[in-house]
Amino acid sequence: MAHDLAIDLGTARSRVATRSDGVVIDQPTVVALDGRTKSVIGMGSAAEALIGSTTKPVRTAWPLVQGAVADYDTAVRLLRYLFRAAGGSRFGRPKVLLGVPGTATPIERRALGKAAAEAGASQVRLLEQPIAAAIELGLPLDQPTGSMVCDFGAGKTEVAVLSMGGVVASRGVRIGGLDLDDAIATYVRMTSGVVLSRSVATSVKEQLVQMGPVGSDQAVELAGRAVTSGDPATIVVSASELRPALDDLVRQLVSTVVQCLGEAPPEVAQDIIFHGIHVVGGGSLLHGLAQRLEEATDVPVHLHEEPSIVMVSGLRRCLALGSRYDELFSRV
Repeated sequence: MAHDLAIDLGTARSRVATRSDGVVIDQPTVVALDGRTKSVIGMGSAAEALIGSTTKPVRTAWPLVQGAVADYDTAVRLLRYLFRAAGGSRFGRPKVLLGVPGTATPIERRALGKAAAEAGASQVRLLEQPIAAAIELGLPLDQPTGSMVCDFGAGKTEVAVLSMGGVVASRGVRIGGLDLDDAIATYVRMTSGVVLSRSVATSVKEQLVQMGPVGSDQAVELAGRAVTSGDPATIVVSASELRPALDDLVRQLVSTVVQCLGEAPPEVAQDIIFHGIHVVGGGSLLHGLAQRLEEATDVPVHLHEEPSIVMVSGLRRCLALGSRYDELFSRV
């Protein structure tokens, strides 16, 4: 017996939900390969645990870059693993509903769908991620009322204006949370001569960064390695030091939202001004980002309690509602 899976295959994390059990998998989108034989030695959380924890040569492969399939073979392997981990071996070949960026090209959509089919899916359907988010948030998709969803992901940022069951304006930029992490690591390397791991840079972003005009100027001690010697090293970094390093990227994210709002039809834009902008994705947790958006657009911004799982929860809701949203799906 086959069953349905809703999958949000993200640049940094992959999430899988079933109709009956909700989110059953939330793991890093990474595959660990033996550095010599190129054979797979770990996927998801197991692969992440191998990074820096073994003396064996390990190469990590991230199949998605900026929201698009960059390593097709690895993407197939990871999807096959996700199918099994979600119970595919017990239920047979699953029917799969995949979230896809609204700004994805036809080639990118085809690559994602083909990878899922090759991984063992009996049926593959695609749904644009902004629509999935709107369904989960209960926005009036089937009415002549405008809504706006901003998805700040790890590899890309996507903004969409929705009305009458479709996207009436959209903007995307291939900048996300990982770019912010890289900017932090670059700043520390250039100013202090210390190399930070991606996990440490992410932790700094989550703990310290206040992009708003006000906020406490916290400081934290970071562990890394000296560029010149490779020896362990520690430094102290404050939020005030990091703001300038990230400001240009955040400015581009805010500009993307402003441009999309400006492209919306006037009557739809009026609805958004009244009802506000809905912000989802892990990047929306960046302190001060919502304030920057409100200042730039003069529109209320709504943050959500669990922004990272809004997308996969919306896909799962589509599975639960059966044929109601069939016209929104594209098939592979």
